Amino acid sequence: MFVDVQGYTLRTSQATRQENQVFVREVNQFVQDKVKDKGGSLVKTMGDGFLITFESPTDAVACGLRMQEELERRNANILNPGNLIRFRIGISTGEVNIDDSGDVFGDAVNIAARIESFSEPNEVFIAEATYLAMNQAEVKAMDLGPQRFKNVVKEVRVYKILKEGASAVPGVKPMVLARKGLSEKTKILIAVAAGILVGMFWLKVWLKPRPPRQAPKEENFSPVPAPKHEPVVQLPPVEEKDPSIPAPKHEPAVQLPPLKKPDPGAAMELLKRRDYDGAISAALEAQKDDPDNPVYSGILGHAYLEKRDLNNARKYLEEARSRTPGAAPVYRDLAQLYKRLGLRREAKLAMRKFKELSRSPRRSRRNRSSSLPRNE
Repeated sequence: MFVDVQGYTLRTSQATRQENQVFVREVNQFVQDKVKDKGGSLVKTMGDGFLITFESPTDAVACGLRMQEELERRNANILNPGNLIRFRIGISTGEVNIDDSGDVFGDAVNIAARIESFSEPNEVFIAEATYLAMNQAEVKAMDLGPQRFKNVVKEVRVYKILKEGASAVPGVKPMVLARKGLSEKTKILIAVAAGILVGMFWLKVWLKPRPPRQAPKEENFSPVPAPKHEPVVQLPPVEEKDPSIPAPKHEPAVQLPPLKKPDPGAAMELLKRRDYDGAISAALEAQKDDPDNPVYSGILGHAYLEKRDLNNARKYLEEARSRTPGAAPVYRDLAQLYKRLGLRREAKLAMRKFKELSRSPRRSRRNRSSSLPRNE
């Protein structure tokens, strides 16, 4: 399970340090209490997010649903919109790997993170694997259809967990119909009445008078006059061309230059000038025309890191790491990012990888050419 606090960065940037400490402590305590009640384990916190594991898929869904319901009741009594707390929760089920520090890795973790980003505030979204494994009699869900996520090979069918009183069809309230068993006598009377009605219907059809058959009327056929042929139009003879008149010359077709893919040099130059807003705009615009170039992910991650937008910085830097695992500058920026997020172990691993790649004489030309400016 991934839990994300919506608007965490904006809220903490506008509050004092003491207010931030109180807010973070209250959110952490709230999540830990709910997870403990359902037998879950808090693996780690990531600034504005939590990674949680459960032995039971049903307990995981029930825990997420309970957190959202209690937050809704809390927010209903708050007048200031800036003090509202909203969670986005994504859940997936599958095997995971656990390292020495207790952290978990695997496809289930990646899919849960993608579903959490896809989910809506105050809602719980789950993968199809979780839906099939949980007790569907305890929790109701609405099928949102198959979804395609980045870095996930196959489509993942996503379900939205329905709260109490919600319906699987938007705009329709659920109804519960009471069913009562019929006695044997009542069943016999219904069968006899149905047989009588069917018999009366066919008897009425059989006794209905039919009109007498009439002989077909003779029709007078008049001969169709033959079509009149129009006279043939005589076309004038085709004049032969004079051989002394030269044939017109055709101009050669203009060859258009091939389309060139955008060059990341403009964004890199803006990054060196410390124009981070300009670099972000240039990289996003160029990435639309050349989405397969991993250099733009590194540029965006570095620019957002300098602007202290840690959420976007983490998104693009981890994407750059997965697409270019040999790029040393990406690990240098990841080390600084994890350090700011308080993830000391991840920061040490990223810095160690950066030093290994910096000392390696076999760094590819692509990794050297995509080096980002060094942070000061």
